[in-house]
Amino acid sequence: MSRLVVLAAVLVAGLAGCSSTQEAADSAPPDLQGTWTGTSNYADVDGSAKGGPETLVIERQEGPLLWGYTEYTDIDGSAKQEAITGTLAANDAVVLTEKATLWQGEYDDGSLTFVVSWTKGEDNHSAFQMTMTKK
Repeated sequence: MSRLVVLAAVLVAGLAGCSSTQEAADSAPPDLQGTWTGTSNYADVDGSAKGGPETLVIERQEGPLLWGYTEYTDIDGSAKQEAITGTLAANDAVVLTEKATLWQGEYDDGSLTFVVSWTKGEDNHSAFQMTMTKK
């Protein structure tokens, strides 16, 4: 009988350990480092639809903190690369900032979905939603 009690206690302790290990794994932020690509499409103030390929490169991640850059074609047709920083919240919400631009979104099952908005001066402001996947 005492062997049965000891065995039951060991099994319960083992299961409790698995539970806390799983909780710790669930609370760790996902690894977002790498190159993410998507396509923007937005309404421009001149009345036209604009957009094109967008690249987000997350070069460094320390827990929830993120550093990297974006690559895109600007409103004037020039190629741009902007430094970006941000954070990943416990619920997988992602907030990134670059010069005069705010990226708000979430990580879900291998993709990032953002609403990107910017105001960079007269006639250079808008917003779009974009889903990005990791290359």
